[in-house]
Amino acid sequence: QGGGVYCNQTGNVLHCEIVSNRSLFYGGGIYCAQGGMVEGCRVAANTCSNATGSNYGGGLYATNGGVIQSTLFSNNYARSAGGGAYLLCGRPVVFSDCVLADNVAGASGGGVYLSNTGLVSGCDIVSNRSIDSNGGGVYFYEAGTASNCTIRGNVAGSSGAGLYSNRAGKAIQCVFSGNETPFNGGGAYLYDYSSAVDCDFTGNRAGQNGGGLYLGGNNYITSRNCRVEGNVASNNGGGIWHASGSFVDACVVRSNTAGKGGGLYSHYGEVRNCLIEAN
Repeated sequence: QGGGVYCNQTGNVLHCEIVSNRSLFYGGGIYCAQGGMVEGCRVAANTCSNATGSNYGGGLYATNGGVIQSTLFSNNYARSAGGGAYLLCGRPVVFSDCVLADNVAGASGGGVYLSNTGLVSGCDIVSNRSIDSNGGGVYFYEAGTASNCTIRGNVAGSSGAGLYSNRAGKAIQCVFSGNETPFNGGGAYLYDYSSAVDCDFTGNRAGQNGGGLYLGGNNYITSRNCRVEGNVASNNGGGIWHASGSFVDACVVRSNTAGKGGGLYSHYGEVRNCLIEAN
């Protein structure tokens, strides 16, 4: 654990370069066991891999809270989840003003994987990839929030190229552009109790449904005050695909393309107060 650095208790890693290290299990670059802080670092080209496949956090593995800020995570690799960073949150974690670029996960969360309550804020999440699963840029297992992030050019092997929220995740004032998946949710895939508010979804692509945004599940999934423009889905819902129990409210849905529902495809969902034009 912790190929480059292992922080026990609340150790801090400040203004360091952590490059080309390897761990067999957790944290190719850094392992933070009990919170602490990572600030102003470059974490690059670290790997977390072995033959068993239980490998998390190519650049960083952090558990039980902490603050990670103003750090570059690039070209890291985890065979399982969290190519750039894997955040296992017994307590809330703050991940702010970071750049996650060109990281790869074999499964979920090419850029960052957040297991529980936490905040990803003011980050650039660019050109990351999940090879066989969901969340090319960001994966929220439960109750994560992405705020004021740019999520661009990420690729997922399954769904949710920019962001995949499994349950109760939030995207607030984020920009999703140029993300691509062969399945559902080019920009974002939001499941039970998840929401997108004041976000832009532009130029994303899905090989199946929901080029910009896919709202699935049956429990109050919401898109509100979003701009959804210039997205493409090969099947249904070029801009938005949404299911029963989901709401699209006060959104602008413009110039999207799909086989059915160029702007929006509603599968028992509700649409209200929207401008839907030129799709």
